[in-house]
Amino acid sequence: MDLSGYSIKELVTLYSQIIKELRERGVLRTKNFMGELGTHLVLEHYNRIPNLPKLTLLPVGTKNINAIDQNGERYVIKSTSGNVTGVFYGLQPPTSSEKDKQIFEYVIICKFDDNCDLENIYQISWNQFQTYKKWHSRMRAWNLSMSNALKEDAIVIYTRNFSQDNVKLDNSNECSPCNVDASYSTKETIGLPVAVSEETQVITWTKTGKLDHSLIREKVAENLKKRYNKNFQQQSLSRYVSVDNEAALYILSASYSKKNKEYWYSINDENNPWMEIYPVCYIAFALGD
Repeated sequence: MDLSGYSIKELVTLYSQIIKELRERGVLRTKNFMGELGTHLVLEHYNRIPNLPKLTLLPVGTKNINAIDQNGERYVIKSTSGNVTGVFYGLQPPTSSEKDKQIFEYVIICKFDDNCDLENIYQISWNQFQTYKKWHSRMRAWNLSMSNALKEDAIVIYTRNFSQDNVKLDNSNECSPCNVDASYSTKETIGLPVAVSEETQVITWTKTGKLDHSLIREKVAENLKKRYNKNFQQQSLSRYVSVDNEAALYILSASYSKKNKEYWYSINDENNPWMEIYPVCYIAFALGD
């Protein structure tokens, strides 16, 4: 829509009419435009896509939470166009010796760009929130910083880069084994396929130089795109998803520890629900040395 020919007065009138229409449609219930818009988009997205939790919006003024799902689990929805969210009330300050009482199960974060276009929807658990929350001294409450670490741990419910209409999310604590494609494997042990190992030329560096793990992951992803004939697109630092939403790829990179004589990798339990979204999930362990 080309608005360049409108006068300032006409634009203001158009804006007021849009706000009125959004109120009448139930999108806006308060004066918090971005917050209400994010909440509406979250509910529309969760309730439209099969196998995502079905959310029910709670009345304005409900303490600490915005929605519940069909199992009664509680959700807080935050919207932001910057690098921090709004604050979370009802929790103990950092100086308190009391432990927080759990007041919700999940946080959903709507990330908008500067033009109020939706970029991403992230979901994190209560335990992840406890890990990443930061104290806002002026507001006397907690908020979240949209750090790379948080984005890496979060479940990506929506990203503007590609459609996820076929995602499946199980919020249970159970973890099903990821599917393994062992068609290229030549050995078996106790009936289980043995992982394949192959060399991927990435880059050379000096012993004193700092290893660039992001470059290693990028090169490994390129290699596995060819192996599986999947157009994997990067979601976060270590996560990739095929454009057809049929396969996920999780790449971990580690350097050799001369002290412990090992490569050490860690998959946090919070990653399990993300791995279960897709029919197939590949995990690559890159030996960066």
